[in-house]
Amino acid sequence: MSCGAFYVFFVYTVFIWCCEFADLACWLAGIRQTTLLSRLAALLFTCLIAGKAAGVPKRENVKPDRFFAFGCMAIAIFFAAKSIRPDMSYDTQNYHLLSQIPGFVDNLHYHALPGRFQMFGFRLGDRMFYPFRLLLGLRMGTLLNAAALLVLYRQVTVFLEWFVSGDGADIAGASGGGKGRWEKWAFWKWPSFLAFLLVCRFEILQESGSYMVELAALPFFFEMIFLLVRGEEQRRQAEREAFMFCMFGGLLFCLKMTNIVYLAPLILLYLWKIRRYLSPGLFAVCLAAGAAPVCIYLVYNGITTGNPVFPYYNTIFKSPYFFDADFKDQRWGPQGWRELFLWAYYMIRYPDYRLSEIYNTYNTDLAVIYLAVAGTCAAALTAWVKEKRLSYRTEGAMAVVFVCSFLAWAKTTGHIRYFMAGILLGGVLAACWYLRLMRRGRGSSAAALLLAIPFLARVPHAANAVWNGKEWALRVESREEIQKNLPLVFRDRQLFPDDLKERIDVFFLTWGDYGSYARLIGEDIPVYNRYSVVSELSSFQDAYLSEIEGYMRGGKGVYDLFPQGRETLEEYLEWMNDAGWYVCDLEYVDTILKGAQSYTAAGLRMADGRSNTWYEAGFEEEEESGDEAGEHDALRFVKSGDTCRLEAIAGDPDYWMIPFPFQIIVMADDGSRVKEAGVIPVGVKEYERAEVILDLSGLEGEIALTFKSSQEGKAGIVINPALSHPDGGI
Repeated sequence: MSCGAFYVFFVYTVFIWCCEFADLACWLAGIRQTTLLSRLAALLFTCLIAGKAAGVPKRENVKPDRFFAFGCMAIAIFFAAKSIRPDMSYDTQNYHLLSQIPGFVDNLHYHALPGRFQMFGFRLGDRMFYPFRLLLGLRMGTLLNAAALLVLYRQVTVFLEWFVSGDGADIAGASGGGKGRWEKWAFWKWPSFLAFLLVCRFEILQESGSYMVELAALPFFFEMIFLLVRGEEQRRQAEREAFMFCMFGGLLFCLKMTNIVYLAPLILLYLWKIRRYLSPGLFAVCLAAGAAPVCIYLVYNGITTGNPVFPYYNTIFKSPYFFDADFKDQRWGPQGWRELFLWAYYMIRYPDYRLSEIYNTYNTDLAVIYLAVAGTCAAALTAWVKEKRLSYRTEGAMAVVFVCSFLAWAKTTGHIRYFMAGILLGGVLAACWYLRLMRRGRGSSAAALLLAIPFLARVPHAANAVWNGKEWALRVESREEIQKNLPLVFRDRQLFPDDLKERIDVFFLTWGDYGSYARLIGEDIPVYNRYSVVSELSSFQDAYLSEIEGYMRGGKGVYDLFPQGRETLEEYLEWMNDAGWYVCDLEYVDTILKGAQSYTAAGLRMADGRSNTWYEAGFEEEEESGDEAGEHDALRFVKSGDTCRLEAIAGDPDYWMIPFPFQIIVMADDGSRVKEAGVIPVGVKEYERAEVILDLSGLEGEIALTFKSSQEGKAGIVINPALSHPDGGI
């Protein structure tokens, strides 16, 4: 192996996979999952695989220098700082967090696709985050990505040192050794510095503070590259190494399905490398090692949905739980053969064209990578003609993997996030050429330094862009936001307060794809995603909606989630009226999410002819009415006594911006007299159930109730008010 750091990362990954294997076996057998016994069995199996991997010799002979320590510290601090604010990206809210939860459940009958179809992807990468989130909390649970990048940083450092002074020294120095004052500037004496420039690319730093899983796969990809290009071993050792190579490939695919674009060139080149030792038995063992990691999810998906690679290739597998179509995101990648062959140019010239939702305008380093690939092809062809076939073996193998995977990636997805490993490989290839040129004298060394400038300039540009919001959660870091979230670091494991948890029996998500946060309630409470029900599960739509109606009429606590804010609240109530559901409870969920990050939980009932109504409570002449208040300016009724009970949901929709207690004053008007009939205290929390006895003495006939705020600059709201006699009569 390349280094001990990767070995530790590999063992951790295998342990998580073994836990998944044990849970699947328990699920198939119908017995309890995630038990202590299953974890002990997983640990034992992990030790067996770790022992097998320990026999592959390590090439780590690079002592960490001061710059490596500085680089590790910089990466750790940057990722930790980005983690202070929680990851609120769509994918995380939708499925990443719920895919981390150990154990297999019925996501089509007990739940209704809470994370849409994405939750049936290979979830090993998500599961690797769970121990981190369990120990460190929601925010710092993302530090698995920091650990993966630190491992990758060490791997690239060791590889570059190997290239110039270890087994690759004869390759890098084939053209002679550098002499004179240029040699003291050679970065091969600081491989950690050059490696730092390579791993701190924009797409990689975008994963900081997030639960995106692409970064966790990069150490396995680079380890496969290292095993591919290093020298051959003895037969027995080669067989052990081949077994591990294929297992790394299986884990690479299992961590992210889009990594399949790298596997074909890697496997074919490696088979050619070990052709002398290849036998039917070894081939079968390697095939099993590569297929084992993903088989867990193929079996689960196949049994649950009828499509082992759900939702892909559904025209073949005909799963009733997805459309009769082969899923492909049509937003990304080249259109037509012309763009396909020019896609490398498009990435530099038109980074905003079908490449990513969040693109980077600085891509000059890609030109250096393309130049390195072209130079490798020319040099390898020249060496082949001169019968010096081993001169560029390392760069040649990397160039073949880069070109083949690039074409496959451009044809299948074209999204830059799914080619992070390829760009990293291209950067390492460029670094190899840099090291060659630095050994060829003054002129070549000057050219090498010139070509290194785009990589050097890219690091601060990428860090600044990500720090200022060009990342998946769109978080612009500021001192104010850090101070607001810092007290919650390591203390953000429970999203829902205990009293709310007791009221929730089922989640019915109608406003957005918030399945991950719904599952954070901590119990295996059913989660129905309405968007899944009316789209992927449309064939069973009536059955699912009937189940929800049964829950509501049966007195179960059915709750929804939607973002905070006055405008969102009014839009939500209008949507409830259109859909035929009645809001009976509202709870501001701000236990571990604050301000713009937080949600509101809404208790739902069948409307049965009722409409959701709401009344603004502004400050005197600032009070909103008419259309802006949802066309409810006054609550009108005929007086039947001097007192009346008013029950409603009252609160301050802007509480998340400026928490401040105040009062909603209830004004009663019979057309000839106006009086203050009661007061509702609000502002201690965003919403709460309110009950007040109104004094209607001195008023006659039809009375109109209006509401106003006692505090200038604060506007309350009264939702779904109901009137009754104080003694309980109607």
